Amino acid sequence: MLTATDNCSAPANLVVTTSERRENIAGACANNYRIIRIWTVTDECGNMDSVRQIITVQDTTRPTFNMPAPANMTVDCDKVPVQEDLTATDNCAGNVVVVKDQRITPIPWPLRKQLPDRTHLDRDR
Repeated sequence: MLTATDNCSAPANLVVTTSERRENIAGACANNYRIIRIWTVTDECGNMDSVRQIITVQDTTRPTFNMPAPANMTVDCDKVPVQEDLTATDNCAGNVVVVKDQRITPIPWPLRKQLPDRTHLDRDR
């Protein structure tokens, strides 16, 4: 709590007002913004002073998957399982999009098999 003094006014005659506003940071995600707080003190003669605090909020924590990565496996060529759906959470964003990616990597002759290489990415919205 901020307090104020004045060389001519009694503390009871000082009026302290506060304001707070949120300022979005251009080009940043919705979870990156500034909070600007201003305290102003006014004496009975109309003399004023103010102080300002800027709080910059940044989402620097990665989203995390809610489950472990699917285990690596070796399967027969016609037994490749369907790519699993994974879910993720984020400490700032309620909406997390999980993007699935799968690439088939041929194994050279004489094995003649294909290995799926799967990637799951989670992103803040």
